[in-house]
Amino acid sequence: MSDKCTSCAGDVPATPRVDAAATDGSHTLKLKISNMDCPTEESLIRNALNGKPGVRSLEFDLMNRVLTINHDLADTAAIHTALAGIGMAGEPLAAPGRQGTPGVNASADAGQEGHKLTRTQWALMTVSGIAAIGSEVVAYATGNETSLLVAALALTAIATGGLDTLKKGWIALKTFTLNINLLMTTAVIGAAAIGQWPEAAVVIWLFGIAEMIEAASLDRARNAIRSLMEHAPETALVQQADGTWTEVPADTVTNGQRVRARPGERIALDGVVEAGQSSVNQAPITGESMPVDKTVGDGLFAGTLNERGVLEYR
Repeated sequence: MSDKCTSCAGDVPATPRVDAAATDGSHTLKLKISNMDCPTEESLIRNALNGKPGVRSLEFDLMNRVLTINHDLADTAAIHTALAGIGMAGEPLAAPGRQGTPGVNASADAGQEGHKLTRTQWALMTVSGIAAIGSEVVAYATGNETSLLVAALALTAIATGGLDTLKKGWIALKTFTLNINLLMTTAVIGAAAIGQWPEAAVVIWLFGIAEMIEAASLDRARNAIRSLMEHAPETALVQQADGTWTEVPADTVTNGQRVRARPGERIALDGVVEAGQSSVNQAPITGESMPVDKTVGDGLFAGTLNERGVLEYR
């Protein structure tokens, strides 16, 4: 399957590139990794890059599928090679996004509309399902789970619906990473080894279906959050060093700055209330039908509506 939580189908490695050097002499490389969705991939990437000479630290933005690498390398070819080796090749990005608003990274938004499941994928999964169920039916009807026909149907199901899982299991084994792909691969190989061909076929097919559903759900969630964040205002009223309040672009506000939200305005950035009291309509984010009272110490979500009082938050 293409875009799913445990996917790791790799494309051609991106052209090595090093972004501008930081003040301490280190460099920052941002990579858009289209199949990095959850801690399974994060663990795989950490195992591949942690301890590699020149790599200082890794930062993961799973929502936007962005990996930020702080390093001391003059050439990032080794990084790209390592990522390609685990099926996590990335495309270099630049320009940081708005702080405090997950899902609104301008560079990460490029191509973030979602990787829709193709007809080919559905067709392969349909063939896999038919073959898997067919192997069960034939085995039940004949009472022989190791016949040539049963094995052939099971192998067809595995090849059309589980080949990606087996590849990812092999990568996990090579990198000494224990994850669901390795466990599924072990289960399928073990079932086949003891002659349980129908079980191996059905298990791999059901797992493939689960991953396709997960892929669709993840993209739907990303698109929903991105749509909500588009409602967040482009500017924010920020307190300056001299105590005055100035309206500035929201994507220039840094962590720790004090922001004011007036009645009837949308909250520009995530934050914590430091002064004031109001009620905030959080329905677009949390689904709550009633406005929520906010006072000092309460959290605020970007894109929500401040209804009646003035709130100052950091």
